[in-house]
Amino acid sequence: MLDRQDTTYFNLQGSMIYDPAINEDVPLVEVPILAFTEYWQNLLKLNSTFLDYIRGQHAEAGYTSFYEEHFNFPPNGVFPSANNSADFSSRIRGLIQDAMTLQEPCFNVYHITDTCPTLWSWNAEDAFPLAPFTQAGIQDPQLNTGDSGPYYNLTVVRDAIHAPVGREWEACSPNPVFTNPSNATSGDGSPRAQLTVMPGVFDRTPGINIVANGQFDMLIPSNGTLFSLQNVTWRGAQGFSEYPPNILQIPPSGINASDENGPWGSFAKIEGVGRSGEMGKWVFERGVGFVDVAYAGHGVGRYNAAAMFRIIEVLLGRVGVEEGFGGAAWSVDIAASGL
Repeated sequence: MLDRQDTTYFNLQGSMIYDPAINEDVPLVEVPILAFTEYWQNLLKLNSTFLDYIRGQHAEAGYTSFYEEHFNFPPNGVFPSANNSADFSSRIRGLIQDAMTLQEPCFNVYHITDTCPTLWSWNAEDAFPLAPFTQAGIQDPQLNTGDSGPYYNLTVVRDAIHAPVGREWEACSPNPVFTNPSNATSGDGSPRAQLTVMPGVFDRTPGINIVANGQFDMLIPSNGTLFSLQNVTWRGAQGFSEYPPNILQIPPSGINASDENGPWGSFAKIEGVGRSGEMGKWVFERGVGFVDVAYAGHGVGRYNAAAMFRIIEVLLGRVGVEEGFGGAAWSVDIAASGL
């Protein structure tokens, strides 16, 4: 879009990506996976003998020393390629995932706090449980009288997000999403976005660029995304000068969840109230921000919709970066009937 220089159709001002695959799997996943596992060990409760084994495997592969040497703020310089950087298998993460599944059959690599039984999933085979947004037949008489879901197929939602009417929404694409698969794997064999696409977008867009990651995402750990960003050069400097120092403050929705006679009725008790308060950490330098979102997994909006909405407000300039991530009031009345 930027190369076309067509401001009529492609007047790109900024960008926003969540839990992105911007690097090869080794530096993105394998290198930071030990730090991720140890940080969440009080939650994961992995066997200590197995954890020692993983530490040994991680060190033997050279990943521990690579992480310690290059995960610095500011970075010491451009990173070299990690050992086995072209390996898409994520072997060590796979070992951890297998161990977790043995002790917790409902373990979800997309959101590590999921446990059995999955009471809130309408479909046990759905890797992305999101009831009621994924289930057919959902109706919201406040917004869409006579219109039924899934939620993102509702006419009013399609209109709001400019989605085509003739295409059905699905939680996850049934078709391969990688446009340039390598010969050896199903992974994308294109050049790494962190060294190609991202610097060009960051340098050529006048607005805000935001990269966000869910803290509970083990598929792409937050530090893997941040580690990759530390090797990106934009607007005259490489990476961020400091580890995210700021607390992400999300304002209250203003919805009274106990008011069954209010405009949202009993719906507010279940789905109408987003999380508020301290919801992660963030850093913003030279037009680019990184946001580490608390409670969220691989799908930030799925698990922390309030944080996602605030990030969109900042991206669109409805609130400033400092004010928006610092807990300023919403730019719209969240509690209003019919929103």
